[in-house]
Amino acid sequence: MFCQNCGTKNDEDAIYCEKCGLKLIKKPENSNKNILIIILIVILVIASLAGLFIFLSNNSNSDVSQNNVPSMGSDENLRNVENSNHPKTWNQINSYSGVSDYTTGVNIKGDKIKVEFSAFPIKNYADNHMKVDVYKDGKYLDSSSVSWNGKSAVATRSNNIELSYGPGNYQIYVDGYELVSWNMVVYEWS
Repeated sequence: MFCQNCGTKNDEDAIYCEKCGLKLIKKPENSNKNILIIILIVILVIASLAGLFIFLSNNSNSDVSQNNVPSMGSDENLRNVENSNHPKTWNQINSYSGVSDYTTGVNIKGDKIKVEFSAFPIKNYADNHMKVDVYKDGKYLDSSSVSWNGKSAVATRSNNIELSYGPGNYQIYVDGYELVSWNMVVYEWS
């Protein structure tokens, strides 16, 4: 044991310093151990809280990403991840635009398919139209259209088709005649 006054090394069982005579103060042997244990406990609590924060942050980010509505791209790249813990809702599969005829196929994994479309006609006093036909595995299901005649106002018109034929491969055919442009969005109920 060292004297706290002069720094002289004394015997461990000494009560007074051999050099200066000051009463020696014995420090408890485990005081350093106690401090070390407290520091380790504080570090573990902080690390646990940080880990919990990161875990909760990652889980909330994945929930948000599953609810995002995708933009244009291929059918497979745009499909929302199915999660049975979430209530069913309309999820956008893809969107399309054009000026004339068009054909596309989509693979629906949900219970229903919905096709929303709109078109703007050329002002030429003729009959203009956009017709959308929906097939599943090559079998005709339904169609819907918007049209204008020579006396119609030149304005955008919209319509939709909603079908409950379950999951599968759907084909969508657009018949566009004398149009400036058309837009179509395909959704699945999942």
